Amino acid sequence: RTNVHASSMSVSRQRGFTLIELSITLLIIAVLSVIATKKILNDADDASAAATGTYVNSAAAGLERFVIMNFTSLSNGTSVSCVATATQPSMAELKTLGRLPTTFPSFAPNQQQLRFDIVRTSCPGSGCTLTATACLTAPMTVRGIYRDDLVTQAMVSMGGHGGRSHLNAGAIVRGASFSVANPLGNVEGVLCGSNAVDAALYDQFAKMNDTRDPNFQGNVSIAGGLKVGAGSSGSTSCALGEILTSGQIISRASNCVSRAWLD
Repeated sequence: RTNVHASSMSVSRQRGFTLIELSITLLIIAVLSVIATKKILNDADDASAAATGTYVNSAAAGLERFVIMNFTSLSNGTSVSCVATATQPSMAELKTLGRLPTTFPSFAPNQQQLRFDIVRTSCPGSGCTLTATACLTAPMTVRGIYRDDLVTQAMVSMGGHGGRSHLNAGAIVRGASFSVANPLGNVEGVLCGSNAVDAALYDQFAKMNDTRDPNFQGNVSIAGGLKVGAGSSGSTSCALGEILTSGQIISRASNCVSRAWLD
């Protein structure tokens, strides 16, 4: 009888230890599940922040192309064809002009939209600088939640072209290489991409009234007529030369007209 009682107590203890061990195992599994779920969400948030930075950066590059192609009009403050407000083109207008691909998404990966702004400094003139910014239209969020660390992470992913507004300094968007007024006002957490274009960019190109020799090294195609400063016919100098699209070269003056054909 004693042996039976002892055996029964041993079995009870084993059952008790089994329940405790099972409870501990389930608790560990639950904790690990929570940690794993949190890590998955954090990884997804990090990826969303980096993707949003890439998106804003790409949009800013499209705006930079618009500025380069319309630098003279923008620096002079005149209108630009196909754009309602030259210094605030819309995404649709940039797509129409081919500065952004027609397939460029209208929303960032975090489902926020963009605005485009161009700030003129010392324009017009040789020191004119056009600062082009593409900014989210509200503080950056991920899964609908604002997280300051993710805004910074998105900015860092933009290769030096990104900037953001900070707490207690929301009126300014600052990046590694620029500082501009926040187009949304005094708002914290606004993510922007920015590029600056100035007249120095065009020093490498031939331009109106340029006295330098462009020294072209290859073929140059001409879509329309080309007028040159002087021409000659034998010993008679003509004041104006013109190359027609038909291939003729004509030199004219009050006392001479010369015509030749291009081979």
